[in-house]
Amino acid sequence: MAYTYPAMVAWDPQSNKVVKNTLFQVYATSDTAFTTPLAITDPFGNPIASNILNSGAQGVFPQFQQALNSAVVLTDSIHTYAWTVACTQVGAAFRWAPNTPYAAGQQVIAPNGDPVSAISTFTSGASYSATNWNPSVQDTRLTAVETKNTAQDGRLTILESTTVPQALTDAKTYTDGQVATDRGRLTTVEGVAGNAAPYWKASTAYTAGQRVVAPNGDVVSAIANFTSGASYSATNWTASTQDGRIAATETGLASVPAQTGTSIEQFAGTDDRALRPVDSMTWPIPFMDKDGYMAGAFDANGALNLFKAPVLPVGSLPIESFDTGMGLRTLDPNSGYVFGLMDQDGYMAAGLSLDGYFTVFKGAAAGASSVSSRTKILCVGDSLTRGYTGSTAWDIADSYPSKLAGLLPDVSVVNQGFGGNPVDEIRLRVAALKLYLTPVGGVIPASGAVDVTTRQAIGWVPGNTVSLNGSLLGVSGTFTRSPTSMTFTRSSSGASVTVSTPAPLLISKPDYSGYTAIIWTGRNDVSYGCLGHEKTVPDHVVAASIEFIEWLSPHIRQFAIVGTTNRVDEPRGTDKYNQVIEINTRLAALYPGKYINVRDYLVNHAIYDAGMTPTQADLDAMANDTPPPSIMDGGSHYNIPIAPLLAQNVFYPYLTKKGLI
Repeated sequence: MAYTYPAMVAWDPQSNKVVKNTLFQVYATSDTAFTTPLAITDPFGNPIASNILNSGAQGVFPQFQQALNSAVVLTDSIHTYAWTVACTQVGAAFRWAPNTPYAAGQQVIAPNGDPVSAISTFTSGASYSATNWNPSVQDTRLTAVETKNTAQDGRLTILESTTVPQALTDAKTYTDGQVATDRGRLTTVEGVAGNAAPYWKASTAYTAGQRVVAPNGDVVSAIANFTSGASYSATNWTASTQDGRIAATETGLASVPAQTGTSIEQFAGTDDRALRPVDSMTWPIPFMDKDGYMAGAFDANGALNLFKAPVLPVGSLPIESFDTGMGLRTLDPNSGYVFGLMDQDGYMAAGLSLDGYFTVFKGAAAGASSVSSRTKILCVGDSLTRGYTGSTAWDIADSYPSKLAGLLPDVSVVNQGFGGNPVDEIRLRVAALKLYLTPVGGVIPASGAVDVTTRQAIGWVPGNTVSLNGSLLGVSGTFTRSPTSMTFTRSSSGASVTVSTPAPLLISKPDYSGYTAIIWTGRNDVSYGCLGHEKTVPDHVVAASIEFIEWLSPHIRQFAIVGTTNRVDEPRGTDKYNQVIEINTRLAALYPGKYINVRDYLVNHAIYDAGMTPTQADLDAMANDTPPPSIMDGGSHYNIPIAPLLAQNVFYPYLTKKGLI
């Protein structure tokens, strides 16, 4: 038996915020000291690495299972948050497996994605045989999508889900197929009472008026009593007009009249297909679909409402059986959402909330960069990117980004390396992280400096002073953080500005988010013990790296993640060596195919590619898994002759073979 826990929003009621990019473990409710983390699996029974749940960039925990406990506690590494949650399902179906004993009635997910149950006790063979299994009637998936032949083309026809009633909180009672007109929210779905239309079947007796889902996805009803033949015949069926689909005509929202005259945005064809103002304070600006029905609208408060729900094609995989975790899945009502659309990482990209609003968390505005540029490369990091020997910066032409630029004459390569900077400071400098500030006293004065505060936990180098040029609520100036204070100093005098809530410091930088990125950070976090909000240096560097990557272009991100390297005095077994290895191992697991093991190249290959004969000291260092001293400056930095080798033998092959340039 397995207890299934739903995908959940990591909401902290104390701070009234979503907790993002934080690692959690699962404990028994009786383990109040959090001494023994519980083993957890994904919904298919596969072990979850290190039994760790990551709330991710959207602040959503993935679905998981626990074998022994019907209620558990989720807490982070330093127990800032501790939430008790209960399972929503017992005995969830796992994926079918060959040569496995199954009990009569046991449910699995078949290779084609259908939930099925064993007809009798047996042991599966090397390949799946449908003769041993019964199909599931309530399989928690979209059973039909109306795809053609009606004016409500493309709308959601039936949502078969035993979990939907838990999420419908409206106390009203509706008849079969009826929907309310309350702000366009979904208040009932046909099939909630368990009477969802089944698929049409051959050689089956049907009674007059009985509804089925036709092979083309339409919901139809029998004209008279008859027995179906070997193939579907439309002459025996009539299209259903009240089939529970979400349609503007059935909610009263399509009563908005078509407007004559000039519309805001005219589509080719009739003026019924347009974005137009209407004489209504409820829906001032509706969006019409190709049939003239209202697909969405801005209300009088400026909120965007969408009345056409997302759909999946007929015969698609069940809601919760996507191999990648993508898809439409039902959620625990305690999360505040009825269902969510999950991206390839299992995070909620969009969802329908209990109050009927469809919220999009991941999207791209028109004109925004949604695909990384193949002609612009951002090399971002610390002194290992900028190029240093000891505390002295190289001529920029000697750095590996400059050498890479020489190999790519048609590509612009930008060196954004900052010596001595940990990952959070680097993110601030390239505007990948926003720092929210509040002036002491709530006012930016007309001139001079003002002390500022922030509630953010930034992983500063403890003893360093940091200066960033930017603007605060339109006032240009310089933010300075020292070990004892933080100030914002205006560049020039002007009117004082009241700051009622924390305001972002906007850094004066080009927008690099659309570049193909080579990210090489973390060395200074290890050297100086920078933590930010996290409990350990590896936790902090990994979480910051995830956020760094999330900042890149939203649809197709092209990047390489390098991790970090150990110094010549950090051999195998030392604390900082272990931190470096943990950071790199976790990043490699998070981004397979996009992680470049530069540390291994420096330790084991660079000296030979440089045409050097290793000394005994070099061989000893390499045996201890540290870079050989002959190619290093005695600390963290590789020597100038190694930079062109990194460009030619590491980064250039990766970029070209991956087709990123």
